[in-house]
Amino acid sequence: MPAQYSLKCLSQEPRRAVALTQDEFDNIRSAKKLLLQLLSFEDKFDILLENYIEFEQELLLLSTRRMLSPNISYSEGQGFRHLLNRRLINLLSSARLYVDQTKHDIGGFEQCVPGLKNALDALFSNEYDNKLPYRSMEALRNFTQHRDLPIQGIKFCSSREQFDTGTEYSFRVAPHLVLQELEGDGGLKRSVLDELKVRGANYPLLPLVRGYIESMGLIHVSVRANLAPWPDSWNEVIERAMALATEGTTETIFGVYMISFDQDTHETERIALFKELYQRVKELQEKNSVLGSLSKRFVSSR
Repeated sequence: MPAQYSLKCLSQEPRRAVALTQDEFDNIRSAKKLLLQLLSFEDKFDILLENYIEFEQELLLLSTRRMLSPNISYSEGQGFRHLLNRRLINLLSSARLYVDQTKHDIGGFEQCVPGLKNALDALFSNEYDNKLPYRSMEALRNFTQHRDLPIQGIKFCSSREQFDTGTEYSFRVAPHLVLQELEGDGGLKRSVLDELKVRGANYPLLPLVRGYIESMGLIHVSVRANLAPWPDSWNEVIERAMALATEGTTETIFGVYMISFDQDTHETERIALFKELYQRVKELQEKNSVLGSLSKRFVSSR
């Protein structure tokens, strides 16, 4: 007996399986695999952005504490630095995860978008070659992995602001790179360090972080645009299979899956099908859709 393939619906009453050809089975399996790869692509970017959000949130929280406690002790200041280092290390680690795994996984889409892997490599290279924040944060991640913590200094800033309602006071915590601390054997990449030194002995960290995330967003949106013509068709394959498996039923559906059997009727593969997969992809794309000009935007509590 040749290998067999079928669709099965789990419901309150037993239903006969729907026979599939091998080509139909392979097509449905491929559609789900591509949607899972797309979800992974969006998930990793979401992790990166969530770590960026936590870094910005920590700055706002520490600024509020600074406003309420103007006399910060040395120990408290080091506690602030510790928190920001932890947030920044999470951000840098998730950025590296995103870059490395996206470069590896993007090849799975080549069947639909030939040359996409080369296009992605070119996008990363372009951001590195033309954007100081991108170069700096990549070098800082390497420094953090092999040498020391990334943030050496913090400034506690306050100023008077004039508004129609009168004078108000603003407070912020501003982390910076102490460039002298980044030098030496195993230090920050020399060419990047020389670029940063143009601004003086210290370099503000926030413009680098925001510019870096902006670059990541530009890359992600470009890849997303290249893939845009395809996900609907992948999802349609899944939905047609699910409709075929559940056709005519009015009962509660607990699940739909495909099964393959070998020549001895032993089950060799079982694949669950569900519409929530593509829904999650679209939710993440909508959630992380406003990514342009991030280096020129900031949040204020006023």
